[in-house]
Amino acid sequence: MDLFWPTLFSKYGFEKSTPPVFLTLETTEYFMAQVARLYIAEGFFETVTINQNRIYSQIIDNLNKAALNGREHTQILERLTYAAGDDSHQVRIFEQVQTVASKFRQYCLQNNLIDFSLQMEIISNEWRDQKSKIREYVLSAYRHLIYENSEEDAYIVHEFVKDLLPRLEESLILYDTDGGIRKFLGASPSSAYALKSLCAEKRLFKDNSTSQGLASLAESIDGILTTGRRFKSSHPTPSKENVEVIDNRFFPEMVSATVEIVEDLIVKQQVPPHEIVVLAPFLSDALRYLVSSGFDRKGIPWVSSRPSRSMQDEPVGRSLLALICIAHPDWGQKPTKDEVVHMLSLFISDLDIVRAHLLVGNIYKIGMNSEWLLPFDSIPDVTKDRIGEKAGNEYEKLRQYIQRYLGNPHLKLDVFLSQLFLSLLSQPGYRFTSNLESGRIVGDFISSAQRFRLALERVGFDHSQISLEFIKTLKDEIVQGQSPQSWEEQNNSAVFLAPAHTFLMHDRPVAYQFLLDIGNTAWHTRIYQPLTHPYVFNQDWPAEKHWSDQDEYRENREHLRRIMLGLVRRATQKVYLMNSQLSETGHENQGLLWETINVALAGQRS
Repeated sequence: MDLFWPTLFSKYGFEKSTPPVFLTLETTEYFMAQVARLYIAEGFFETVTINQNRIYSQIIDNLNKAALNGREHTQILERLTYAAGDDSHQVRIFEQVQTVASKFRQYCLQNNLIDFSLQMEIISNEWRDQKSKIREYVLSAYRHLIYENSEEDAYIVHEFVKDLLPRLEESLILYDTDGGIRKFLGASPSSAYALKSLCAEKRLFKDNSTSQGLASLAESIDGILTTGRRFKSSHPTPSKENVEVIDNRFFPEMVSATVEIVEDLIVKQQVPPHEIVVLAPFLSDALRYLVSSGFDRKGIPWVSSRPSRSMQDEPVGRSLLALICIAHPDWGQKPTKDEVVHMLSLFISDLDIVRAHLLVGNIYKIGMNSEWLLPFDSIPDVTKDRIGEKAGNEYEKLRQYIQRYLGNPHLKLDVFLSQLFLSLLSQPGYRFTSNLESGRIVGDFISSAQRFRLALERVGFDHSQISLEFIKTLKDEIVQGQSPQSWEEQNNSAVFLAPAHTFLMHDRPVAYQFLLDIGNTAWHTRIYQPLTHPYVFNQDWPAEKHWSDQDEYRENREHLRRIMLGLVRRATQKVYLMNSQLSETGHENQGLLWETINVALAGQRS
């Protein structure tokens, strides 16, 4: 789009001829917040019981889904109305969504900002225009096409490929008949499958990487969720060598059993840690803590991924925010004593939470204007002895580093953090030396700060203003977009702990899977999203048809079917199905997945 910008800016209503600024996830939510807050102050969404950052993200989600399905942003209200049924109150909320979305688009055009939805709209419109220079350029530039995972792409991409195919010398399209796990994100498996009719040759390949037992489980799950009744697999009933259900009464017992089996696999059976994944429908703070602390006690390396989590929700992220604010006293964003306590205990290896409280009580002075951290030598000798010389030395190194920065605070925030991490926090004496998960979070934090800076620099912000806006954005719990490096690079020496969807997005096979809390209804029910809807924007959804309970039931079953087939077919050795009769909150678990597994493995469990 940069290449053809001189021909595009006036055509699509941009007010400036200067090159556009392409927004990332963080910067899109940042600018959406600038627009939406004005309307929220007027009373918009006052009956919606979700955090403000979720309001921003769900409005953006509507813009993206409309664009991916070839619809104008002005059609958001029309499509969402189909999800409201006869609920007039919900229709009024959707009217507010349309108002904010339209205002955001106007804001982008006024300031030469291009978010994902606007980019998709422009590209789609240019491709449909037979006289477009962009269309002419693409048609003249490419002669061959290899298109993998077509079922995970959007309608407008399939329309592009459909138009391109007759003009190519050779093409190969790959389609997974049981894929489409991104349908709730805007993927259109049906329009991908329609490309089959344009291909001169069709071939069917069957996956032989899974064992007979896992193939049987996949076939049974497929049949049960498709037909609603018991299904006889063509393969033998899976044995415990490939599939095992472990039923526990209480949630902590399920987690303990998982940790014990993982330890046995790694220590006794010499399974590489990266060949093990521990998955749940959602990875709550409590579940993550229970599993990770169990792994830490056993010395098992692990990493986790929760792409939808704000950096403010991560202890490491909160500690980095506290440190940054201490290094920038002129911002007036002074951390509380408790935040500094947790920061120091998290950073310094030889400092527990009790001694961190003692240290902070002596060196952190809230009433002072500039130098907030006092030297370790200013503490009475008796108190220094209680804290410990080693911890005191590491604290003093950190304090002196911040003091040097205060004398010349002109570094860009991401550069400051990179240098701090490499020269100090990753060195012996600090907890980041061997903690893979904390190191990953720091890396994502730095990448996020860099992407935010690069975008806002082009808008005209100076770096000190950008740094402060970045911190405010994170404190508002704007979702931190996962860096491409952390998404593509999987640690080769650690167990992977994540939501099931996140693992499927990585699209890699592993030897052993642990599916936790299989009785939880979250495996098949979609999350509460009062301002958007995953399906009514799709081109398959008929005009004027309203979303019903029957539609919800059908899509929930179909979604679970796709998720489970995707998981089972990415296991090469064994799947452990871990159940807790009582949920994390103490309620009885009787979800659809638990019912399906009981039917599918009736022969094994009888």
